[in-house]
Amino acid sequence: GIMLLVLITKLRCQPLPAFLDCRECYRFVMPVIMPTCFVLHPIVTEELCTTGFDCEMLDVYRLRQNLDLVCFDGKHGPATAASIFGICVFSFGIPAFLLY
Repeated sequence: GIMLLVLITKLRCQPLPAFLDCRECYRFVMPVIMPTCFVLHPIVTEELCTTGFDCEMLDVYRLRQNLDLVCFDGKHGPATAASIFGICVFSFGIPAFLLY
């Protein structure tokens, strides 16, 4: 939390206000968070979908990025679970939070 505020302070080239209540913190942080999420959202979402679900039918379904891995089996199972979690949190959760 503190590191994020320090980074945002440096990016905005403004000193951190002495007393931050919720509303002041929101006004201070959102001008940096919104464009960052706008830029990173499609990149992260595409990577999560590619890692978890980009399979191609050869002899069996295989991950397109690494044809040695069989989709949804062995090492790919935890990667799929992590992708689903990441999509829920990042791809749906952050926009829902920012709209709230």
